[in-house]
Amino acid sequence: MVDRAKRDSARDVLRDFIDCKLTNDEFFVQFPRSEDDSALRGISSRVWMLYSDLHRHKLNGKHEPNTETRAMLDRCVLFLDSDLEFEWPVLRIGLVNVLSKLKTRAKQVMGLSPHSEEVRAGSKVGDEMVWPFFRRSDYKGRGI
Repeated sequence: MVDRAKRDSARDVLRDFIDCKLTNDEFFVQFPRSEDDSALRGISSRVWMLYSDLHRHKLNGKHEPNTETRAMLDRCVLFLDSDLEFEWPVLRIGLVNVLSKLKTRAKQVMGLSPHSEEVRAGSKVGDEMVWPFFRRSDYKGRGI
């Protein structure tokens, strides 16, 4: 289910985080939660993997996202503007995700891509290169 009001709020908070108007702590507190709209949980979980929980910072300097990560953040903003249902499985933040975050960071440091091009979600296959969109055609339909 799409929660339009919360998606609009989430889009604005994410834009402010991307534009370095908010710290990681402010982003975490202000990003809306919803049990009904899984896009909010999915995007929140993915963005959480981009910042340090150990200290307050903005997405600049050593925390500035690389080109691939910035593109993903921009797609998140576009997705939050849409009325598309979120079709990906939602990762829960916990020990498994902490280990995944460490593995992803290690791959980035070594120059390896942390994503495969396609990921299976239930019986469907989604295109990880356009996440949080599930299909490239949904992403391309956004005027890209």
